[in-house]
Amino acid sequence: MKVIIKTTKAYEKSIEKLLSEHGRNEMENQIAVDPLNWPVIRGTGGIRKARFSRESIGKRGGGRVCYLYLTIYETIYFLSAYAKNDKEDLSEQDKKKMRKLVEQILEAIGGE
Repeated sequence: MKVIIKTTKAYEKSIEKLLSEHGRNEMENQIAVDPLNWPVIRGTGGIRKARFSRESIGKRGGGRVCYLYLTIYETIYFLSAYAKNDKEDLSEQDKKKMRKLVEQILEAIGGE
């Protein structure tokens, strides 16, 4: 399956601090191969969270990426990325922002 990958400015800004270009491409490709493989974060409107290892750190000290996969459009929206040691889980405020972002994306593409 070939999916379309889209990113937000927030994702672009955060991912460049966490991974090299090669590491980023590997992580994005791994998610693109099976975007339904990672769990949906409850209360976010369908956003999923994937773990990734950072060069010389591994998964435990690695990072997290939040993305929205819209199956009907075969599109992945990479929304944010962060180091596990910076944030373990999303706060309720983070989840609320994510829900709003999902609504904006769906509105922009004409879906619900």
